[in-house]
Amino acid sequence: MSAHLQTPAIITSSRSRREAIFESAPERESVHPVRDSVQPLSVRSSAAFSVAPARLFYALTIPEYIETWLTAPDIDEVHCSGNPAAGEALSIELRLNHRATASIFADYKNISAQDLNLRWYLRSRTHTCVSQLHIAIRTVRADALLHIRHTGFSNPSDWHWHQELWGLSLTKMQMVIR
Repeated sequence: MSAHLQTPAIITSSRSRREAIFESAPERESVHPVRDSVQPLSVRSSAAFSVAPARLFYALTIPEYIETWLTAPDIDEVHCSGNPAAGEALSIELRLNHRATASIFADYKNISAQDLNLRWYLRSRTHTCVSQLHIAIRTVRADALLHIRHTGFSNPSDWHWHQELWGLSLTKMQMVIR
């Protein structure tokens, strides 16, 4: 398996685009330019896989597969139900020490083999965060590229939690999808 995980480029409204790109990228890694339409507090990540794009699509829409790669901060169990491929929303329960700590309701607004658009509801005991998630699957030569764009965060703690979630999850996805 050949995989590459880019460092997410995060843009906030208080910094210029150039400053944000260079502050978020370690010196050794390259970051692709970010479009001007990026909303404040957005998470962008990409990864390349040497698999057929259909395998990534299945990993993103089948609850049993999502349970194997979805990795949230400070969570040790993930339970999923629903059938996004049949138009049903995905319900995800996040647990720590066998106790539910948060839940995610992922409503797939548009779903195709190349693009998934979701409304993402994260709910914990203290608050609810509603955001939008766009996942694109592209093919370049023999690789399938996965692009994540998660937008609509209203506060830095929600943004930071989701930045960690996608970093951990894409790393694990690269290990399990071969």
